[in-house]
Amino acid sequence: MNKLNRHFAAVLVVLLVAMLFGCAPSSKEPKESDSTQNDSSSSTDASQGNEQVELILSTIPGPVAERLVNDVEAFMKENPNIKIKINEFPEAKYMDQGPRLFSSSEKPDLAWFWADADYKKIADAGVLEPLDDMYQSEGWDHVLPQSTIDRVRAKDGKVYAVNTEIVWGPVVYYNKAAFEKAGVDVPKTMEDWYQIGPKLKEVGYIPLVSGNADVGVLILSGLLANSFKPDDYVKLTNSEIKDPVNNYNHEHVVNAFDHVKKMGDELMQKGAAGVNDTDARALFTQGKAAMYSNGSWAASDALLGKELPNDFQLGYFYYPQIYDDIPPKVAVYAGNSLLVMKGTGKEQYAKKFLAFVMSKERQKVLAQNKQLFPSRTDLSQQDIEPMGPLYVEMYQKMNELGVMNFWHTEVNSELSTAARALVPAVMSGQKTPQQAAQELQSILEKSK
Repeated sequence: MNKLNRHFAAVLVVLLVAMLFGCAPSSKEPKESDSTQNDSSSSTDASQGNEQVELILSTIPGPVAERLVNDVEAFMKENPNIKIKINEFPEAKYMDQGPRLFSSSEKPDLAWFWADADYKKIADAGVLEPLDDMYQSEGWDHVLPQSTIDRVRAKDGKVYAVNTEIVWGPVVYYNKAAFEKAGVDVPKTMEDWYQIGPKLKEVGYIPLVSGNADVGVLILSGLLANSFKPDDYVKLTNSEIKDPVNNYNHEHVVNAFDHVKKMGDELMQKGAAGVNDTDARALFTQGKAAMYSNGSWAASDALLGKELPNDFQLGYFYYPQIYDDIPPKVAVYAGNSLLVMKGTGKEQYAKKFLAFVMSKERQKVLAQNKQLFPSRTDLSQQDIEPMGPLYVEMYQKMNELGVMNFWHTEVNSELSTAARALVPAVMSGQKTPQQAAQELQSILEKSK
């Protein structure tokens, strides 16, 4: 895909975003696409007239934005009277301040957002347009898992979001040539993982890199998913359950933070706690690091698929086993969603775009473009094969191992926000594992 020119949004929007986010958003106006996709399922009750309409769509950068750019280009080609402008916001700021933006006078017309604890608060605030009619008219209630639909159901019984793709992780991507040169195999346990570090260093590689400064919470989520049996993991993440496991001073939580520290000390480079994901990925794609930890989205054509040399031999594995009696699991997330803002006067046009994005044809295109994994369950094996053997194998292996939810998407926003800072703090030695666990416990107790 050709890179698109970026420019600043209108002055009023910039001023608002500066107050909310501390920086201006990156704004994209997709060019007309050469796509010839004819999506017959994208019709809604929206007017089919020639009225000129502009919609603002807010999202985060990276694969999500790249995917939406493609959808917007194709949609505008079929609907020349509707122009959609994409505003991108830094992920951490958007997660924290997005709800305030959605209820402000400068709210977008529609938004990509996470359907987690904060989503329920947004829905309860009455700022979103209900989508129940679309679940019926577009057949989403038959092609999305019931668990996914239940996830976006608010207290009033209505649904205000639709899941656009699924992601999972953490995934450790590795350089097969580096492993061969060092004479090491894919680790089966955490101790195996630590033991291959010195051998990779001996042949000139940083063993492992990760964007600890911005996505380090993925590491903690992966470690916690492998530290508890399924029933206990539910108790850990649900603050409304009164149970001894719902305690962040639990020895398994402390041990998870201990592994965070050990990974930093034994597998990563000096100063790893302050490395962001872009720089970590660059070390891996340039052949300086043997392993790179992130989520499934990193394998998309917007990231590793675009940045790796053609002759790079890419492998993957999921986080190894921690306890003998707890088989390793993969954390999966089906909360990536599109929302329509209420009270803009443009709801019918925003819904028309949602129907387009969620159609079977556009979900096939998502797979063909090797961007993110489609959320619809009615795609065939042939439909997802264009994503490539690595993606398909990761998906199949994930289902074999079994899944948990990402810890940081299930707990309240205060815990999740704190963990994002605690992971690099523990890795750098600023806090001990015990101090980090106690800090989470203190937040949990205050929230009850």
